[in-house]
Amino acid sequence: RIKLVRMAGGMHSAFLTMSSEEEALRCTSRLNGSKYQGQTLAASLARNRPTGRVKEPCMFFLEGKCSRGDSCSYSHEQGGTAGR
Repeated sequence: RIKLVRMAGGMHSAFLTMSSEEEALRCTSRLNGSKYQGQTLAASLARNRPTGRVKEPCMFFLEGKCSRGDSCSYSHEQGGTAGR
């Protein structure tokens, strides 16, 4: 399953759901640093159960739909930087 999110500045993020951790690791290692239409891809694993705040962007916040506000464990910064 792929969730495509449009971000500010015309950038896009995609969130993929894999059937196993092994498949996710294999996919991440193959995609990270590869080229697509002249662009370098950056791929990383998201955390299933965040402990504290993480650097990964909140896909709902990027769409303007996050209802968790300050209690959300994911980044609410444009571009996915750490912090709030």
